[in-house]
Amino acid sequence: MALEAGLGAPLEQALNSVVQPKLVSLGWSSEDDTSLAEYIVLMLQNGKTQDQIASELSSDLLPDESGTLEFSKWLFDQISLLRNKESQPDNNESTASVPQQQAASLTEDVSKLQTPDPDFGGTDAEMGDATGAPVDGIV
Repeated sequence: MALEAGLGAPLEQALNSVVQPKLVSLGWSSEDDTSLAEYIVLMLQNGKTQDQIASELSSDLLPDESGTLEFSKWLFDQISLLRNKESQPDNNESTASVPQQQAASLTEDVSKLQTPDPDFGGTDAEMGDATGAPVDGIV
């Protein structure tokens, strides 16, 4: 699986933030040396496949280390996870607009109640019985 050139800044930053700690945990880098992580992200930007990255790591950069194929698989799994996360809407953004939508709907309902009904005439009517005759003593 190869990636297209130009991962995009958010994905690139997210990859750097997961790759560097992984390299440190494997003992392939120190916390203050990010050059290997940056190089791995650069290989991704240049369209290297999972196998090509594993091969380059094992032959050129980490010749005495095993686990480069597993690392490369982990790397591409992380890319899939990060891309899925990017494509899903942020729950905070979608739910933040719900109260605003409810408030707008409520405001609209209240304004409808305050507008006089043209069929009613807008004035109080006399109450009577079902026949329309005035009720005793009440005009």
